[in-house]
Amino acid sequence: MENKRRMMYISGMIALIAILLTPLACDSVNSVDKTSDRLSLEEVMLAHRAAMEQAKNDFNVDPELSESDIEAKINYFSKFNQSSIRNMNLDEGKILALNSAIDNYKDMAVRFEYSSLNKQKIATNDPIEIQQVVIDDLESTGLFSQSEIKLMRRIASSFELAESGQVPPFSLADSIATYKESYQQISGNSEDSYYTVGVILAVAEESYDWWLKNPDAIGTTEGKSKTALLPNVVAQDAAGAIVGAGIAAGYQLTTDDFDWGAVGWAAAGGAIVASTGVVGKIAKWLS
Repeated sequence: MENKRRMMYISGMIALIAILLTPLACDSVNSVDKTSDRLSLEEVMLAHRAAMEQAKNDFNVDPELSESDIEAKINYFSKFNQSSIRNMNLDEGKILALNSAIDNYKDMAVRFEYSSLNKQKIATNDPIEIQQVVIDDLESTGLFSQSEIKLMRRIASSFELAESGQVPPFSLADSIATYKESYQQISGNSEDSYYTVGVILAVAEESYDWWLKNPDAIGTTEGKSKTALLPNVVAQDAAGAIVGAGIAAGYQLTTDDFDWGAVGWAAAGGAIVASTGVVGKIAKWLS
């Protein structure tokens, strides 16, 4: 029941994010930017796709690992994910940075963990409370504009109301149109904050496209059609990006020199871990 709630809560948000993002061409894993020290949004999408394709087609369990040794299984899974990034045509520095983030956030394959700025520690399979804490923290840091925070809260609130049945699901279509218009008009605090949001949006778009084309990768359906579960599995991807960015931002605030790059890498790495962690055979093995 907890996993079901986890998957359902942010499904609407992810569908919205996918709509908000202007589609990016993403046809070749050779389309990379070697002039920047951070991933372009297209490279974020390519990395996500590479990891998902390998997770679906090439993952095999290690028969020597104990079924009860979850830590060893997570480490094995993390190394597997990192191998997909090493096979990409990316600058070596980008490969190292992204794989470092994948390793740092490897536990997101089975649970979300977050320590808020007021030292509240959360470890759960349900991202609802973490989602609210992360938004609260991001607002208190001043890293994102008030218009960005307000939009995030409006989105979260409307989908929570829809999930609880307080508003009809079809009313979300009008909400999505409104949020899309609002997003196009808001201003961020900096180019870096826009980039971080862009990473989350790029992940959402690529995730939606990948799962739409690969419904057979969805595992347990609980009696539902795999098409009906599409928004739920896409939700995991953005959750990983949002929580990863929140954790990294919180840590960077404790340092003398805030590094926006670390926040962007965390969003990309967290999304890849959360995404591949719900591919059918992997999710079953890690459960």
